[in-house]
Amino acid sequence: MMEMATRSIGYREKEIQIEVSLKSSEVIRDEAMKHVDATKKSAMPPKKLSKGLKRHLKRLKAKPSIPGDGRCLFRSVVHGACVRSGKAIPNEDLQRKLADELRSMVADEFVSKREETEWFVEGDFDTYVSQIRQPHVWGGEPELFMASHVLQ
Repeated sequence: MMEMATRSIGYREKEIQIEVSLKSSEVIRDEAMKHVDATKKSAMPPKKLSKGLKRHLKRLKAKPSIPGDGRCLFRSVVHGACVRSGKAIPNEDLQRKLADELRSMVADEFVSKREETEWFVEGDFDTYVSQIRQPHVWGGEPELFMASHVLQ
């Protein structure tokens, strides 16, 4: 059974629902590998592919363009959420705004879980959080970890 959680991040009139499936990537990957194995064995691929597998195979062919502007981690999460939910990929301006909103939510999550997160932050906690809020500061493993909490 798959666990699903949904969070919304929105900017003005546009809103994107972000669904996080805790097990679906493994299931889809396994299904994709079965399809690849079946294709190798015969010239004809299986007639019926699940919607999830079709989306996954389509995504493998797509080459996302994520600008390396310091927001790339947050842009990537937003991009993945759009692909995952079947929504159109937002234009660069909307992607930037949504990435900044997610960044803000991640910084707020650090503050709300300070006692639990302070130990794995390098340097002064308050300085670290204020830097995270800056749009051109790169995100890393701690920010990705906190984004997973925000999006649960």
